[in-house]
Amino acid sequence: MIRAFAGALLAFSSVGSAGLITWTDWTSATTGNAGSASGTLGAATVTYTGQVFTATQTAGGTNFWLPNNPFLFGGVANEPPCCDIITMSTGGTRTITFSSGILNPIIAFVSVNQPVTAVAFSGTQAGGTGVATQLTVGSNGGHFGTGSATVIGNVLTPTGDYHGVVQLNGLYTSITLNVTGDETWSGFTIGYDTVPEPSTFALLGLGLAGFAMVRRRR
Repeated sequence: MIRAFAGALLAFSSVGSAGLITWTDWTSATTGNAGSASGTLGAATVTYTGQVFTATQTAGGTNFWLPNNPFLFGGVANEPPCCDIITMSTGGTRTITFSSGILNPIIAFVSVNQPVTAVAFSGTQAGGTGVATQLTVGSNGGHFGTGSATVIGNVLTPTGDYHGVVQLNGLYTSITLNVTGDETWSGFTIGYDTVPEPSTFALLGLGLAGFAMVRRRR
């Protein structure tokens, strides 16, 4: 399998602080190169546009989140539930949009494999766009084997058959995956920490206060 993604995000904390995760309940998907999917993430509506491979599941199927070791990395308490997954097989741009801001979103990946050019992320934050300086990944045996990943800047490069989680730090209204390279398929879903650390709330408060001041000045 050949996979890669690209992007930009502001980093405040790491997956090491994550606990109980609320994961997306994907409820519908349309396959194809110009595909789409939708679901709910807590109180927010999630929409996805981009290539949707035929292995995508929104109502039952194979539990690709087992073995769950790669998804419990760094303090994450619970893997994505069976069996929702959005899958991709070709390069291109994909966009995930939230109806309300999601704080420190977490992306769980299945089978991101070599040969891969890179994996990175871009996203729109409430109040502006940030650049990732810190991403935390897990590496352990997953449904399709064992792999790992390295992160340099905001670029993740997998080795072997990577299964794991990445946290994008900040308050996001959308996330873009720029995929380079084709493959058999890889999959993902997205969630957030149900109870963030108090320091995260403090940072969020400072950010929103700053954003409000900018708006008043305008």
